[in-house]
Amino acid sequence: MDEIVLGIVLGLLFMAVVALGLRLEACHRGIVQMADNLQTAFKRDIEEASLNTSDSFVDTIREDLLDTVNGVIQNMQPPTVLDHLGGVLQQFAQMKLMKAMKEEGMIPDQLAQIVQGEQEEV
Repeated sequence: MDEIVLGIVLGLLFMAVVALGLRLEACHRGIVQMADNLQTAFKRDIEEASLNTSDSFVDTIREDLLDTVNGVIQNMQPPTVLDHLGGVLQQFAQMKLMKAMKEEGMIPDQLAQIVQGEQEEV
């Protein structure tokens, strides 16, 4: 009796494995078909996009960029006396802070000598 039950269970398991294999193959075919459809649609979209992209589109972008650059250039102002004085004050402040940092040991002597040499040349 046990042999019969075991035979039936093994037969059912074998049929289930065959059914799952067939279902898996059907899913695989569906996935391959979907991939082919996506590839075809993607190629078609690229071709349509290249046809829709005309010289007028490129010219519009070029004009927008030129307008932006011209706007920036028109808003530029030459430096004033205050700008130059600020630069001078900044230089003196930088030298003072560099000396203070050197005295506190925050920077190595070699780096301080390099920076002092550059500042003396200026």
